[in-house]
Amino acid sequence: MKAETVIKTRLGAVTGVTNLVADRVYPGALPLNATLPAIVFKRISSRDLKGAHSNPGISYVTLQVICVGAKDAPQDDVLALAEQVRQALDRYGNVYNGLLVGGVLLYDIQRGSSAADYDEALDAHVISTDYVVNHKD
Repeated sequence: MKAETVIKTRLGAVTGVTNLVADRVYPGALPLNATLPAIVFKRISSRDLKGAHSNPGISYVTLQVICVGAKDAPQDDVLALAEQVRQALDRYGNVYNGLLVGGVLLYDIQRGSSAADYDEALDAHVISTDYVVNHKD
């Protein structure tokens, strides 16, 4: 759960994000009747770095971060939220020495693929982006 701690801690500390969603950053799934806009994140894959003789204890965890905007709000609102999330997360960390975030030694966060859609089940605009969190176990 270290990668999830990094994402939740970082998003909760960035004014550009909290101005739009306050504390509505949820692990796993959007709560029923949640106020929008909001952010949901979930782990979609993980792997450990393998060394030649021993493992260095470094993990690469891919988390899907989903920005959810109200159906009656302009789609630009969820785009603005996704941009604030990108600015907060993309290339955040310290590749050489690590950076302590929520008690986790973080090396880097890299943005992956992204997709925008209207989710009929949620009845909301969504933008989903994958982020790879590189941290010390």
